[in-house]
Amino acid sequence: MKHGAGLRHLLQLRGPAAHEIDWELSILLSFRPIFVMNAMFTCQDCFLKEPRWQSVTKYNGAAARTIANVIFDKEGGHLIDEYFQLLTKIPSILCHGYALREVNNHGIQADIGKLLHLIKAAKELCSNFEGWYSKVELVNPGQQKSPRKTLSPYTYPSYNTKHREWALCPWITGRS
Repeated sequence: MKHGAGLRHLLQLRGPAAHEIDWELSILLSFRPIFVMNAMFTCQDCFLKEPRWQSVTKYNGAAARTIANVIFDKEGGHLIDEYFQLLTKIPSILCHGYALREVNNHGIQADIGKLLHLIKAAKELCSNFEGWYSKVELVNPGQQKSPRKTLSPYTYPSYNTKHREWALCPWITGRS
């Protein structure tokens, strides 16, 4: 994580415009998961959440994306970048949620306004992920939802994917 934090700092110093070239863009895109995780662990907003960075990381169709030795077509590249753009919003929600939880754990009543704002942001992000997944289902129609064994809200349905090779990457689709 320390190396990721160092790289994050260097990339931020150079700014988004410096990463529009193939090599620099590849480095930026390759480290997106590290930057998101680092932001979660350090309880900071992910710098890739900023609009100026989002415009750099948005797929422009100029080149194929390769992740986990899988080459993605134009449609897949767009969905991958949209997924990572959504991920960049998670650290902020987690950080604020953690702070509110800690306040509550110390017997102090949390600010209701902040709590309602956080709930709204979390629901909106969840809705955006559901919208994103609907797009994934359109380009990957071979998925069949397996029935749940439990009605617990903490379990997810499993999916059987057959047609798209990029669906084999569970960290992209969120499914195993």
